[in-house]
Amino acid sequence: MLSYQHHYHAGGQADVHKHMALCALLTEMVQDPTPITYVETHAGRGLYDLTTPEAQKTGEAERGVLDMLKRRAIPNTHPYFKMVHDRKHYPGSPVIAQRILRQTDQIHLLELHPQEFKHLQSCVRGNNVFLYHEDGYDTLLEMIPPAPPTPVRGLVLIDPSYEIKSEYSFIPQFVEEVQTLWPQATVMVWYPILEAGLHVDMVKALQALHPAAIPAEAMFTNERALGSGILLLNAPAYP
Repeated sequence: MLSYQHHYHAGGQADVHKHMALCALLTEMVQDPTPITYVETHAGRGLYDLTTPEAQKTGEAERGVLDMLKRRAIPNTHPYFKMVHDRKHYPGSPVIAQRILRQTDQIHLLELHPQEFKHLQSCVRGNNVFLYHEDGYDTLLEMIPPAPPTPVRGLVLIDPSYEIKSEYSFIPQFVEEVQTLWPQATVMVWYPILEAGLHVDMVKALQALHPAAIPAEAMFTNERALGSGILLLNAPAYP
């Protein structure tokens, strides 16, 4: 299904929750000099213009990142703050990753939607950036584990729209296969918290793979989604 387009929702509360966590995680990971392979299964367009009619139609950015900036609710010491001080453009996870990661790291971005991929090509470039106009799930399994000399230490971000309800049951199986093929990888799974509660069984299944993983959830008001959740599997250990 290719109907979902994230520019209607860019900068909303779910993005703030997800991207603050991603910024903090990547900033910690680059403290280790060992190179990283970063992979996204659903990259989107990379950078979002918050002045477009599409972005303004839902008002999600106004209630999300723009409201937090107005209230000075984002600490200026947090790496996310540096990403969002421009109130007209919102960086998606590909741009966030490129700004934090180093030239010695590799960035692999997978996006199936043709329009989103075209935008992605125009805003994320570099000698260490690799773009794939392909299905994120199938292609990721084909490209792991990274072959030498590609960095083995890695982070996989899985954040589909969940428009296809079967993804809730599919993702735990997919994550298990990813970690069997690439045990060094950290996997970050984002999910929406909706009234139907389909995320609950998915989270339980993911925790069965990693019992120590604790969901980080944020609840919202005045949004289509009740909240946003993140589960980090095989998280890197830091002192």
